[in-house]
Amino acid sequence: MTVTKKDILKKLSECNTLGISQFLEKYGFQPPRGVFLIYQGQEYPARAIWGAAHTPPLDGTYDNARMYHGPGAFQNLDPAFYLTTKAEYLALKGESPAIQDLDDEGFGNEEPEYRRRMAGAYIRNPEVRTQVLRRANGKCEYGGCTPFKNLNGQIYLETHHVISLSEQGIDRLTNVIALCANHHREAHFGQDWQILQDKFLTIIASVD
Repeated sequence: MTVTKKDILKKLSECNTLGISQFLEKYGFQPPRGVFLIYQGQEYPARAIWGAAHTPPLDGTYDNARMYHGPGAFQNLDPAFYLTTKAEYLALKGESPAIQDLDDEGFGNEEPEYRRRMAGAYIRNPEVRTQVLRRANGKCEYGGCTPFKNLNGQIYLETHHVISLSEQGIDRLTNVIALCANHHREAHFGQDWQILQDKFLTIIASVD
């Protein structure tokens, strides 16, 4: 199903009516841990809004791992849909979280509830990842930086599909780049993600 701006606005309205807590409960999502959707000065749970905007599958579950793919998911519909972190949003408003909120003993949960969730994922060919990492030779293919080493003493790099599989991207060497963790997050959540996308494709074309 293709999500439209009208679909998103409908769920924003429903979220306003129900309140965030009831909206999350209705669609089976957890509270957002970092990224929020900001629209007309109000914050919303980004993944929940995006997932709820889809028609649920026959089993009634909302496969947000497959449906949601970063800031572009919203901004391609309308640049007014702005994704940010809670801290960034408060900073833009000239506010900051109170220190006592961080030290409050009532914050959090000593016995977190465990909940099994169903999620789907596109099947990736492991050989593509292997070949991309071999091509990178221990360096981030975008910044040329040397990533940290993991517990096994190996260079830690992540592979990124430049055109996401959910956007009909292909699982081939020509669409996958090796990135350090920082640049990988930027590719998904940075405000210049579209510029990075073009740069990544140029880099891959130059080495293949």
